[in-house]
Amino acid sequence: MNTPQRLQPAQPANPQSTELAKLKSFLIGSVTREMEANPPSIQDRPRSIQDLLTKVYQQTHLNLPDSLRQQLFRDVQDDLLGYGPIQPLLDDADITEVMVNGPKNVYIERRGKLIKTNVTFVDDAHVMRIIDRIVLPLGRRERSGR
Repeated sequence: MNTPQRLQPAQPANPQSTELAKLKSFLIGSVTREMEANPPSIQDRPRSIQDLLTKVYQQTHLNLPDSLRQQLFRDVQDDLLGYGPIQPLLDDADITEVMVNGPKNVYIERRGKLIKTNVTFVDDAHVMRIIDRIVLPLGRRERSGR
């Protein structure tokens, strides 16, 4: 077996990343509640999410740098429309496998080498939500009695 290599060094937790995680959670919750109250059609979901994100973000009266705001919006969209923090890995054609062994243990295989990434989930529940989203179209259910 290949020895894992780091894709990028994991970033230590800092107050700014904690605040961004809280903001992301707030945005996801706000957009989700609005979409549950007024569900858009499947084809309109991406645009509706973008519009709601913009509206909710403006209501916070924050002024994040454009690059940070755009990344935050992509992260929220990946969580709501795709497979959360692993979506960029799945979109990378050079990556042949993505392995999630827990919220802080995400590995990829690239060119036959196993590499530990700096990708993280919030917690085990976040991992399970993404797993549910992956297996739902397959008609499978998790067996842990949930």
